[in-house]
Amino acid sequence: MYCQAMEAPQFTQKDLKNMPKEKLVDLTLALLNNQAELISQVAVLTEEIRVMNQRKYGRKTESVSELQLAFDFGFNEAEAAADKNVPEPSIEETTRHAHRKTKGKLEKFLGKFTKHTDIYVGIDNEKLDRIFGKGNYKQIGEDIIHKLEHHPETFEIIDYHIAIYARKDFTKTGDALDEGQSIVRAPRPAELWQHSYVTPSLLSSILFAKYVNAVPLYRQEQAFAGSGIEISRQNMVNWIIKVSDLYLHKYYDVMHEKLQEQKYIHADETPVQVNKEKEPGNKKQYMWVYRTEPLMDGPQIVLYDYRPGRRAEYCGDFLSSFSGTITTDGYEAYHKLARENASRFKVAGC
Repeated sequence: MYCQAMEAPQFTQKDLKNMPKEKLVDLTLALLNNQAELISQVAVLTEEIRVMNQRKYGRKTESVSELQLAFDFGFNEAEAAADKNVPEPSIEETTRHAHRKTKGKLEKFLGKFTKHTDIYVGIDNEKLDRIFGKGNYKQIGEDIIHKLEHHPETFEIIDYHIAIYARKDFTKTGDALDEGQSIVRAPRPAELWQHSYVTPSLLSSILFAKYVNAVPLYRQEQAFAGSGIEISRQNMVNWIIKVSDLYLHKYYDVMHEKLQEQKYIHADETPVQVNKEKEPGNKKQYMWVYRTEPLMDGPQIVLYDYRPGRRAEYCGDFLSSFSGTITTDGYEAYHKLARENASRFKVAGC
């Protein structure tokens, strides 16, 4: 493949007047697309500047803290943006702007890479004729440079063809099946839920990016769009809430049981403001966190428990079957819990 550098075209007023209508339309659409991309970039940069200004100049209080900002972009984003009226997207809508990506060139000298692409860069024959004379030249060698490309997002559409069977004398009347005639369908593949193209691999990627790498959903939406995939923030929100309600809460319940079987745990609580539960007087809600002792053997468990307040009863309710030592700060609620349940609870300072 031969590549030539191209300069951005410059048009005069006369050029534009004489330009065919079809080319003017294409040029206008390209400008509009560039404008939309710039507006999106400005929105992201504006939000980043707001967060940085808040961190630098905002009030240094618990209600306006970096932890609160992290909560707004982390735990609370799904609930804040949830909208059950947003329809489930179709695969056609999601991939309608998908475009083919140029394969990267991997370094040949790195043996662990088994996939690479060769791109040949040359000069077209007409230019060579002007330099050396018509046909009076030959290629005597080449320089090779190695580049390593990274393609973080790849997507694949999988179509399942579910076979349908019937008796040999099966007939149809128009589009309706004749009464009394049965049909048999092959079993559907395992799905998170029906009538949605979302898969475990796609949803786990979204969850990992958000809750492990702290990438807000609106940024993931923009990253998907850059790969030609249209998945709205609202659709991702609906998926996260639905998979939590259908599946993830079961894992949470099991970990909750395992956590209470431990002899030593750590506990703490942090004030948060929940967008959909603001009350007069700027009342705080709390995110309680419990975790297993890091020095103990076995898998580590960290669980969050949202509560509307900071009373000792919330901790006591969460640890209803726990018997052992809690490592905490000096907050009185834990000590009150230990006094009222001396046979089960002991408090150790952090």
